[in-house]
Amino acid sequence: FLESSTQATIDKHIKNSEVIIKNELLEFKDKLRNDLSLDRVAVFAKFFKDQKDNHQKSSRIWLGASISLLLTTIAAITYLFHVNTGTAVANPPWQDTLHYLSFKYFAIIAGTTATIWCANIYKNEKNLHTVYAHKEVAIESFKAFIVASESQEIRDAILMETTRAIFSM
Repeated sequence: FLESSTQATIDKHIKNSEVIIKNELLEFKDKLRNDLSLDRVAVFAKFFKDQKDNHQKSSRIWLGASISLLLTTIAAITYLFHVNTGTAVANPPWQDTLHYLSFKYFAIIAGTTATIWCANIYKNEKNLHTVYAHKEVAIESFKAFIVASESQEIRDAILMETTRAIFSM
């Protein structure tokens, strides 16, 4: 009788130990899965942050170029319309006038076109900066939700919706 109760107690402890070990392994598996998914997410977060910073720098450069071209164009317009250049060659007046006006208008059109072109590139770079900033915030929010969630089903739902929201832009 004593042997059977001792054997039953040993069997009971073994079963309890198996259950405890199984639960610990499941918890470790979940923790490992979360850590790996957060590491994968961290790669995207770094990529979005790098892209955001690159587009911010680029937009500042294009803004400077736009302002410089605008000021240069205004200075050229002011100079061309307020300075009278005489010619040493005796040409008919209509040739001098045509030559003089065509040069003025060409300078105005070239300066204005270059300014608008640089301003459009600035606008595009600034827009890309904003898009990547939003994606970076979305990834950080996603990481916060994953860390805060308890069950795997909730994590999977968060993963699906967040992935659809972030990468559908």
